Amino acid sequence: MQLLKIDLSSIVAIGHEDGKLALLVDRGDAMEYLEVNAPQAAYSGLQAVSAIAEEDLNLFPLDIDGDDTTISKTVTVNYLMG
Repeated sequence: MQLLKIDLSSIVAIGHEDGKLALLVDRGDAMEYLEVNAPQAAYSGLQAVSAIAEEDLNLFPLDIDGDDTTISKTVTVNYLMG
């Protein structure tokens, strides 16, 4: 599996309704509201990523579209400064 570095720091809030993923994006000088066609699983997945980033693992197991999704392994990586 290839891992890509992502920066979602400008995403202020997300929501999902009627098959659309809503995003509130901080553009620096303005806030932008976007709606993108996306399944409920996209919203649930973003909630899961947020929980993992915040180390709030109480949300798991998480049921996404009927699939019982759990964290299978937790790995801590320490970066050495030098």
